[in-house]
Amino acid sequence: MFTKKQKQQKQSPWSQKTLSISNPFPRYGHSINQSAINDQLYLFGGVSNGRVTNDIFMIETSKFG
Repeated sequence: MFTKKQKQQKQSPWSQKTLSISNPFPRYGHSINQSAINDQLYLFGGVSNGRVTNDIFMIETSKFG
């Protein structure tokens, strides 16, 4: 059990960030990969609004510091 103070201090590792690109979400069935040499994520394809997409988005994670 957590004390009230511990519950208040506990923070989720997840947070919502604002993207400077057109919003690629919501979608499912996509793939997302992280670059091994820089701070970038690549999101490809999936199903959005009931249709299959083949678009790709590059998200620079270093800008979210």
